[in-house]
Amino acid sequence: WLANIGGAYQVQGDSANVARKTRMMTEMSAKALEYYTKALKLSEELGNNYTKANILSDIGAINITKKLYNEAEEFLRKSLDVATKINAFDVIMAVYQHFYELYKHIKKPSKALEYYEKYAALKNSIFNENTKKIISELQIKYQTEKKEAENKLLSKQNEIQKLRIRNSRYLIIGLVGLCILILSACVLLIRQNKLRTRQLAIQLEQKLLRTQMNPHFIFNALASIESFIYEHRPKEAGTYLSTLSRLIQLILENSASEYITLEKETEILNSYLSLQKLRFDDDLEYNIEIDKSIVPEQIYLPPMLLQPFIENAIEHGFRGTKQKGFISVLFSIMNNNLEVRITDNGIGITTAEQQKAQHKIHRSMAMQITRERLKYLNKSKKQKLNFNVRDILNENQENTGTEIIFSIPLP
Repeated sequence: WLANIGGAYQVQGDSANVARKTRMMTEMSAKALEYYTKALKLSEELGNNYTKANILSDIGAINITKKLYNEAEEFLRKSLDVATKINAFDVIMAVYQHFYELYKHIKKPSKALEYYEKYAALKNSIFNENTKKIISELQIKYQTEKKEAENKLLSKQNEIQKLRIRNSRYLIIGLVGLCILILSACVLLIRQNKLRTRQLAIQLEQKLLRTQMNPHFIFNALASIESFIYEHRPKEAGTYLSTLSRLIQLILENSASEYITLEKETEILNSYLSLQKLRFDDDLEYNIEIDKSIVPEQIYLPPMLLQPFIENAIEHGFRGTKQKGFISVLFSIMNNNLEVRITDNGIGITTAEQQKAQHKIHRSMAMQITRERLKYLNKSKKQKLNFNVRDILNENQENTGTEIIFSIPLP
């Protein structure tokens, strides 16, 4: 804690030095040295060489700022000796950097160059080790999540197979029972119908999981993360790796649920769109807005119902356009229904369909599955869940985008 307090004063002193506030720099440096001296004494008593090496290095840096170059060199030498003995490479790298700054100030360019080269070589060595570790962790994480997804798909297939076997068994019983008693046959037929409905739900769930876990999309996301690593941008790589992991987790967790909260749905959309934005090098912008009257934790809707339409807009709506893509998603309440309005500034649905037909572009499997889901969901509902797709036209009747409006009944 003494060393941390000294570090806080040192940071203020460095800021004052940059701002050319000499008096404040002197006061802050004196405070830092006061606490560093106490910490140095305590670290020596405890035999804590790592902390000792760090403190000696920081005192050397303060003396450089105060232009006490001989004292600075002495403390830096002591720090380097201690750090070398315990292989504290991060401290050694910091000392090399301070030596470079020291010799640059006292006009010794050859010595400055020598220590800068040592600093750069050690930094690259440490970075390469960290990069290997990150890539290894990414590969392990990807393989683990891929295996989990495969296991879940296999489990669903086994369940479907069991339902088919059970369905056949009940069908035979029904035929035999029909010869004996009409009532028994009716009971069995009702039960059979329930099993078929469950089977259809599992098949739709399985198809939905396959579309969400799109291998091409995951490959693009991992390739973008890998490029950040090679460009020495670990912070961005970590951010997007975390986003991809969270997206996969949300898909696996919620694909089996019939309904999820609006809060979860928007989290999935945010993760998906941020990764697509990365893929398009920021040539894509998006906005997700929820009306202030809505409490996202209390509103429920079918999971990942909107994502296929957003995917279709990205893959086909922006095809051939030079302008920056924009997608807007707005949630509001209309006549006791949750209304979801998705708009984009692409080429429009009519033009996109014409291009698909002209160039024989494969139609989105996710869109077809979504229509099947809506048909299945509406079977047992009095108020039907529906959607409408239209072109957005300007004053000259030219396509300027696509608008999709979902109407989801609230309980």
